[in-house]
Formats: sequence, structure tokens, C-alpha cells
Amino acid sequence: MGTHIQFERIHHFSDGNGRTGRMIMVYSLLQEGFPPLIIEKESKAQYIEFLGNQDVDGFVQFAKETLEKEQKRMQAFRNMDNERIEHE
Repeated sequence: MGTHIQFERIHHFSDGNGRTGRMIMVYSLLQEGFPPLIIEKESKAQYIEFLGNQDVDGFVQFAKETLEKEQKRMQAFRNMDNERIEHE
């Protein structure tokens, strides 16, 4: 997660790096078996603040909570699919 903050920090265009950085982060998470880190609209300001302050600890905590939520959401989808398959 610290790498993501460093990547976002080195790019000199404030509007051109975010999507690329998030894409690399999501790809890395998926490669390691984690769900994607979805930055919801309601959390975007907090996410940007973590990046701006280079707050690795705060960002890691934010990411853990967000990933847990996404993991539960993905499991709910799997459960729905399993129930549908069992009823067919």
C-alpha cells in the first residue's frame, strides 16, 4: 500500500495518475488473491487525504476495512449464485 502512495506522489500531473495508480494497485491485489480495492465516491476525499499526507498507516487501515467490505460483498454474490444453481 505504501508503494501506491509513492507511485501517486512521483507523477507531476495531478489529474493524470490516479486511474493508472489505482489500476496497478487493483491488479497487484488480484494477483495476490485479494479483492479489488474499490474507492467509493463517499470515501474519495478521505483516500485523497491519505495520499496527500503520505499517511501509509491510515491508508492501510482504510484499505483493510474497504477490502473486508468488498470480500463480504463478493461472498454474498457467490452465495446467490450457489442458491440459484441448487434450485435449477
